[in-house]
Amino acid sequence: MDRTHRPLTSTDRGQQFISTFTLTPDGSGTNIERLMDLARPCGFPGALFPLIATFLIKPDVTKGLGQLNAALERRP
Repeated sequence: MDRTHRPLTSTDRGQQFISTFTLTPDGSGTNIERLMDLARPCGFPGALFPLIATFLIKPDVTKGLGQLNAALERRP
């Protein structure tokens, strides 16, 4: 099983993020996994970061991957 890793660097609201997409063949399709590497804030915001990530960041990432999936499935 060949896996392909594609790191992408993006900037959102002045913060830089690295997303690594891993593409794995899966039958007649491809499984896409996304690993995000982002800086953890310092101080009090850093202590709250796990909650922020769980309730604010993760739903947006899940929504984005769903939109990517829908767009790819519409392609011929």
